[in-house]
Amino acid sequence: MERSSVLVVGGGIGGLAAAVALRGTGVDVCVLERAEALEPLGAGISLFPNAVRTLDRIGIRFDHGAMSSGVGNSGVWRSDGTLLVPENRQQFQRRYGQSLVVLHRAELQTALLDAIGDGCLLTGAEVAELQQDDEGVTATLTDGSRHRSDLLVGADGIDSMVRASVLGDGPPGYHGIAAYRGVVAMDLPHRVGEFWGPGGVFGVVPLSEGHVYWYATQLEHDPNGPPADLEAAFGDWRAPVPTILDRATTRLRHPLRERPTGVTWTHGRVTLLGDSAHPMLPFLGQGAGQAIEDAAAFSDAISTDGAVPAALQVYEATRRERAEMLVKRSRAAGRMAHVRSGWQRALRDVALRTMPAAVRQHQLDTIIGRA
Repeated sequence: MERSSVLVVGGGIGGLAAAVALRGTGVDVCVLERAEALEPLGAGISLFPNAVRTLDRIGIRFDHGAMSSGVGNSGVWRSDGTLLVPENRQQFQRRYGQSLVVLHRAELQTALLDAIGDGCLLTGAEVAELQQDDEGVTATLTDGSRHRSDLLVGADGIDSMVRASVLGDGPPGYHGIAAYRGVVAMDLPHRVGEFWGPGGVFGVVPLSEGHVYWYATQLEHDPNGPPADLEAAFGDWRAPVPTILDRATTRLRHPLRERPTGVTWTHGRVTLLGDSAHPMLPFLGQGAGQAIEDAAAFSDAISTDGAVPAALQVYEATRRERAEMLVKRSRAAGRMAHVRSGWQRALRDVALRTMPAAVRQHQLDTIIGRA
């Protein structure tokens, strides 16, 4: 009997996670990645317990040396160092079944690639056209070669070619906020978490081996304009922000873009995953986590119902409500964090400092989900 087959378009975190999960179910899977090589791109990445649980379920596990669960004084801080919202990440393991994992994105990419092993992963494989019929899907690459499978999932990011073929809803739009990020050599700072100031956010996340992942976001009108003067925007904020900027010789810039989740992710034998389906702003730290959850749910649907179109409908129904909720909440968190007006910031800060702990816990439970 011929084995079921799936094509995954895109070799990012979500696409690789889907390939790992599918291989564990005995499905023939092949990843088509348009880049000529999978380079270790990006900076740090935070995986909340929901993502760590899901990775664990598909066989990706991290030792506790990679864990960051309550190091330093963690929370949301005002730019002058006033603590607005304390965080006790040491409770994550007990409440959610896993700790928070903070690591370089390349470490997660390597772990996923190692799990795929000698499985099918084609680089320099840019999809030019998709065709489907009652029997399967054919992906034609720009070099003219063709790849056939029972199903296809687009995990090719916010500018997804697969999405264009499924929805045809045009390009994403600029949100009005630009993000900067990098990694610096630094001992554990006294304050970690996020600093909120006039129209901007600065994040400080400890990594292993004496490094810190940092990120900064601020309102910027022109996504194609020159990089911002981060020293002018954040240089007088409370420690460790000035020290980090002084050491941040490499600064990646990403204008943040967004788009609606769409009326559907699925058309026949083709569906979407991660940023292709539901790109979300980074203000809840759930972008990669939701792609990983998608990957596991996609694999679950196929292992239960087979590599048939009905499985894609099950997958989408399983994931849509949660993903759309987090898209909306990420957008709302971004608006709240980037308030410019002094009186509005003052009201926000009072509301955050006086919010009952039970309310904060309930909000976190909704984002992470109980184990």
